[in-house]
Amino acid sequence: MAHRYQSTGKLGQHSRSLTDEQEELLYRWVLGQQNKGFSPTDEAILVHAQKTFGLTKKLGRQFFTGFQQRHPNLCGRKGNGLTPLHANALTTPVVQEFYSKIAQHTDLLDLELG
Repeated sequence: MAHRYQSTGKLGQHSRSLTDEQEELLYRWVLGQQNKGFSPTDEAILVHAQKTFGLTKKLGRQFFTGFQQRHPNLCGRKGNGLTPLHANALTTPVVQEFYSKIAQHTDLLDLELG
């Protein structure tokens, strides 16, 4: 995989924004989010990369444009949203069980919910 570079503002000098491994992890995260039906915004992807990899310098539009060019299968993809199968699975007993489990874990961890 080709190296990713971001301009430092000085002619002919570049520094790496993400390593190949970091970019691969970011790509897999975006793909995973899309497969779950979510479509992360450009800003969400940049923020996720910064937080996940502990970057001190903010990734900019140039990085994101290059990221999209290197991963064209991610460009323009939107999440599938709520499918009828998932909507029909959301029944009163399912919701009650969900909140019952939250209450159990809240008690187990001795958490107070506002």
